[in-house]
Amino acid sequence: ADTGQAAAVRPQDCPTLSDPERTLLGAAQEQWLDAGLAADAQHDRTRWSVIAQQTLFSPRRYPSGVVSTDSWDGYPGARARLLQSLARHAPRNSVLLGGDIHQNYVCKVQAEAADGQPSSPAVLASEFCGTSISSRAGTTQDKVDAIARQNPHVLLARCDQRGYGLADITPTRWTTTLRVVDDPLRADSGASTQARFVVEDGRAGPVPA
Repeated sequence: ADTGQAAAVRPQDCPTLSDPERTLLGAAQEQWLDAGLAADAQHDRTRWSVIAQQTLFSPRRYPSGVVSTDSWDGYPGARARLLQSLARHAPRNSVLLGGDIHQNYVCKVQAEAADGQPSSPAVLASEFCGTSISSRAGTTQDKVDAIARQNPHVLLARCDQRGYGLADITPTRWTTTLRVVDDPLRADSGASTQARFVVEDGRAGPVPA
């Protein structure tokens, strides 16, 4: 699916949103990914199963009640199928990587309850969704903070700084360091670490380092 066109809808105004046939990856890629996760789970030497895709995977419940169709929130059936694959096959360590939203998000990827909302405490994977190098986010940190308060699985949500992420991967630990610049308009801008999170081997979910 093309998620390049942003749109926010109210679920009651968009009945097709809950259509289980809606797919972001397409049926062939869904089957391919499911088979890959199954294969990873069967190989003891596979430590990290990395799913790199284009946008934020974890749900974002907005205070206004609208749903963004520019992410996996617009494809709840497809997200549920991928979560079911992760739960069914249970690879040793699953990490999702994304971008596109011009914000840094770090999330615990949780199994869904019957109503489609995350249900604690079943954490299936870790998610790191990176911000943009130079483009602004188009929102404010106050608004992002309000969204984060509605989503306890979100461990970090920052729209106010530009930068990139570094992943340091060893057999026992995954470390993501979020680097940000002071001024994206200056070639000689200083840079600093916004946050650092680790995922320990065999323990799903990122934790601050």
